[in-house]
Amino acid sequence: MFRREDAKSQSRKEKIKYWGARMVERVRKTRQKIVITKSNMPAAKRAPIDEIETKVIGKLRGSVRINRDIIHPIDEGWEAAT
Repeated sequence: MFRREDAKSQSRKEKIKYWGARMVERVRKTRQKIVITKSNMPAAKRAPIDEIETKVIGKLRGSVRINRDIIHPIDEGWEAAT
């Protein structure tokens, strides 16, 4: 049985899907965030996702500088807190 309310609901869902897809495309193209409001109050935000770096190994290469030998013990005495 097909009811009129189902048709309205389906139409509303299609509109939301259409405008949602348009917003996503706009954010992707412009790289600007969009704030969605309800009754003039912020309700949600669509923002671009930065490129995700998948390579972790070697990411910090060149960020550490070693000034002296790190293998052999130093001739300096020190106490550890117990």
